[in-house]
Amino acid sequence: MSVFAGISRKQVIGAILVLAFILVLYLSLTVVIYFAISVAFTIALSPLMEVLDRVEIRKIKVPDWLKALIGLVSIYAFFYIIFLLIVPPLMRELSAISELSMSEIYKNLEKPIQNIEKWADNLGIKPVGYASNREYVMAKMSEYLNISNVTGTITGLVSVMGNLLVALFSISFITFFLLKERRIATSVVLAFTPDRTTERMARVLWQIKQSLQRYIVGVILQISLITIIVSFGLNFFKVNNAFIIGFFAGLINVIPYIGPLIGTAVGTLVAFGTTPGLMAPAVWQIHLIKVLSVFVIVQLMDNFIFQPLIFSKSVNAHPLEIFFVILIAGNLFGIVGMIVAVPAYSIFRVIGREFLSEYKWIRSITQER
Repeated sequence: MSVFAGISRKQVIGAILVLAFILVLYLSLTVVIYFAISVAFTIALSPLMEVLDRVEIRKIKVPDWLKALIGLVSIYAFFYIIFLLIVPPLMRELSAISELSMSEIYKNLEKPIQNIEKWADNLGIKPVGYASNREYVMAKMSEYLNISNVTGTITGLVSVMGNLLVALFSISFITFFLLKERRIATSVVLAFTPDRTTERMARVLWQIKQSLQRYIVGVILQISLITIIVSFGLNFFKVNNAFIIGFFAGLINVIPYIGPLIGTAVGTLVAFGTTPGLMAPAVWQIHLIKVLSVFVIVQLMDNFIFQPLIFSKSVNAHPLEIFFVILIAGNLFGIVGMIVAVPAYSIFRVIGREFLSEYKWIRSITQER
């Protein structure tokens, strides 16, 4: 008996359409990202929209288009405030770096360079093409601190402004209509849902919205807490640009596993590169321990306090299960895949629990823990 004997023509067509839809989504990843960002903004603004729903001016409710516009403007305002807090100080530091004397930098780093050179010589490490480890370190410092590299970076940023403008317009356009007609996504999904499963699908969509809303609010709260604690800790040790470093650490922390490492490494480099006195030969090790201790303490708080409290209700899965999901998503879609892996898996769990519970392995991974 053929293994396909029990499969109807309608099921085959349905499977082909689903695979084709998945392929289109994969090939249109940029559009999917725009839509996902818009959905995230819409969900994050849900509390504001609910407040505006109750507002009446002379017994006249606020029009839907005006509520959507207010929501969109609030997003712009939030990012504009972040821009004002971060970009001007960052530009001042870049300007200061461009005016530094290379001889002065070498003088301040003389002792650390000697220590690195001694350590490398003891291990028998010698770079190819250079007379000594010192020559290699000096050459690399000149390469990375040369202002021409900064200029090249700025030129590269300008070259992608067109793509950023397209992204900004696309995300704004999608977000506006998702806010204006908040049931449009639900209506579209239900329109393609068979009548016999409409009620179940409506329940799934509501559960997905609640799960994503808790997750997004949790991420925003996590970023805020990490930003505040890192900023306070570095400011306590008299580190310049503490808020910029703290905000970057909080933002990059949304990338699972590698985000905290990037935040710690970049934050430490920025702290030592922009704060006079930290690289003094006699005390740089002490300052390094102070700066690193701030990031270590924050990560311990994040792993053992913030994440269990914030995400316990939004993602109810085993840590090893989440690790493999993030690993697979990272291999398939890179950094973006790692960021969206957890909410995407939460959606899969909701759908699987409602529609695929007859399969044992689905019941196993979607059961409440």
